[in-house]
Amino acid sequence: VLFQPCVSLDDERVISAEAFVRWRHPSFGLMAPGLFLDFVEAQGRMADLTAFVVREAARAVKAWALAGREWRVSVNAATSDLTNGVLPHLIERILADVGIEASRLVIEAPEGGVAAEPGRSLQTLHDIRAMGCGVALDSGGGLPLDDAEVDGCPFTEIKIGGSAIIRFAAFVQ
Repeated sequence: VLFQPCVSLDDERVISAEAFVRWRHPSFGLMAPGLFLDFVEAQGRMADLTAFVVREAARAVKAWALAGREWRVSVNAATSDLTNGVLPHLIERILADVGIEASRLVIEAPEGGVAAEPGRSLQTLHDIRAMGCGVALDSGGGLPLDDAEVDGCPFTEIKIGGSAIIRFAAFVQ
């Protein structure tokens, strides 16, 4: 698990981090998730990988807090994480085991995954939000959600990427 800092445009301070999973292959080195996540999903092991990433992210938050850094951490959820009914229980258990506040964790939901199964996905996200975690809609490359699918949505933030973030950053400077 690698962490990418999120920086405030106002004062250039690190305010949070995003957890990224990478695989250190013995022959090919550090591999991006696009090269192995489909395999993990096909093996039925995505929930295990998500549990690993959430636990490592929670441990990092705890370590940062001990160092005086009150940062949150964001973790990407897969579509299967949003629909299998396990994610809220997993998060609750990890938060208790590691001993961090729910408000220090943000779960990022892929827009395409929410659009694929909005009923189950949004229920999972509502459950996570009810725990006190943040819930972000990751709009990068997904299918647009229609208004009916996000009525009463649990999102606390929306993540934008690609060229849209470059244009946005240029606009706010």
